[in-house]
Amino acid sequence: MVEGADDERSLRRLGVEGRIFRASGSGKTLLNFLEGLAGFKQIIILTDFDRAGDKLAKFSTEHLKRLGVEPVVEFREKLKAILRKDVKDIEGLARFLRGQRIALKH
Repeated sequence: MVEGADDERSLRRLGVEGRIFRASGSGKTLLNFLEGLAGFKQIIILTDFDRAGDKLAKFSTEHLKRLGVEPVVEFREKLKAILRKDVKDIEGLARFLRGQRIALKH
């Protein structure tokens, strides 16, 4: 689960396969969007690393648990800790990693 289309594109550029759900742009309220995920066993939450992303991750975690879905936030927490000053959002992740690859080649 990501926030928007740019986040999904970034993950696809990184080679992430499988279903990616976008919280925005669905035309649904956030609660309706989360209720639509009720049939899944687990959902990985990869919201942005800013204050709004923190709030969305917390809100989504709480509601998914109530729906019987296990929210997986470990990836987001690890990325946030590692990338603290360099990347503030998921859409910047692919750009950052591409830059790191180039820097390592020199």
